[in-house]
Amino acid sequence: MHTPSSRLPTSSRLSTVPPAVSARLCLLLLFLLLELLPAANAISSSTNATWDPATLDYCAANPGPHSVNGTAAITTPCYTDQVLTRQNTSTTYAVGGTAIMYMKFVTTGPLGDANYTSTAMFYPVVDDYSELQIPNSWPQLRQNTTTLHSPQISLELLYAGSIYALPYRRWAVLQDAAVLYVPSRTAIITLDNGVLTSFDWFSTTCTLSTCTCLDSICTQSCPDANCPITAFLGWSGTDAGGQQLTSSQRDIWRFQNAF
Repeated sequence: MHTPSSRLPTSSRLSTVPPAVSARLCLLLLFLLLELLPAANAISSSTNATWDPATLDYCAANPGPHSVNGTAAITTPCYTDQVLTRQNTSTTYAVGGTAIMYMKFVTTGPLGDANYTSTAMFYPVVDDYSELQIPNSWPQLRQNTTTLHSPQISLELLYAGSIYALPYRRWAVLQDAAVLYVPSRTAIITLDNGVLTSFDWFSTTCTLSTCTCLDSICTQSCPDANCPITAFLGWSGTDAGGQQLTSSQRDIWRFQNAF
């Protein structure tokens, strides 16, 4: 004698899921897929004429004071580099060439009534997976992280005489009297035959993580009081000679986003 199966037909089983729940599940899956894709946002710039960066008090590539026109009175590190790079009007990049970038580190005064900006200069090589780091910056990061204020970081690219700036991202948070910090973020530069088409932070997410999340990235504690501010830079697209750029594919967040 045939015994009716306890399993529902496929169509019946599917119909037991409320439509509203199915829609939410679909939206969640779509959100996760979008978060795992690299950012490809439109870019905008400010002209050199209206761009006046804060004092360069640290220069990663060439630290130390410079003289200007033979006068040693100018002691601001990288002052000469600042003047020369503002005149850079190159419109195409080729593999092995050099880009010019600034890292802005913004902190808030103790009364919360003023922001203070430090600027570091870097010269990353086109299609190298570059580490942009400010050595010995952990004390500044730790001291300027409070319950009300979080230090912020932005990267700025000098391209064709204009500045292209990324949105600021918070870099540390105070939780249970401990400073939790962002170990690193990655920026991606995309070119089309050497011409800049996109510059943005690589998309990250904490959706599936139980970590303390800060601007869509997991924070960590600093175990040895030596956790400098660090960003990575990757390249995608093609250079001025049509060569494929591959360094962005080596970024760690491509492998860690879903965990």
